[in-house]
Amino acid sequence: MDRMAHSVQGEFFDCKKFQVPIARRHPILKNMNIWNLWAASYRNMRAMGAVAALLVAIVAMLWLRCNPMVGRQPVTGTVITVEADGLQPHGTGGRQSRVVVSTPDSVQVRLFLPPPVPAVGDVIPLIEEQYENGDKLYYLDIRRWKMDGPV
Repeated sequence: MDRMAHSVQGEFFDCKKFQVPIARRHPILKNMNIWNLWAASYRNMRAMGAVAALLVAIVAMLWLRCNPMVGRQPVTGTVITVEADGLQPHGTGGRQSRVVVSTPDSVQVRLFLPPPVPAVGDVIPLIEEQYENGDKLYYLDIRRWKMDGPV
């Protein structure tokens, strides 16, 4: 039992004699620890954040180039429900309404629409974008919406 207590205190295994003396370390790294090497300054953290942001941007650009848009066409959608009216999404100044729209190929899309508020059953103008991998994206055709409103 006594031997175990001494081994815990370091009598049988002395960690200090296995360390590299300070004089033999690299002169720049002499007074630095691991934290100082990796993230000691705010400048280094900003640089690492900038590199991470660039990597995300590069991956996003490659992803968009690998799935190019193959077509865009105007379509119409029928309003199924008006979920909310008078919302201000994303802090914009204008009031908008949130509606669920059914597209010609039976896809239900949730959209924010500027005034006028459509009623259930109204037909609204949409734009459908087709992508190479088969994805479809629907959004409001704002030009036709401002000219004609709900049909």
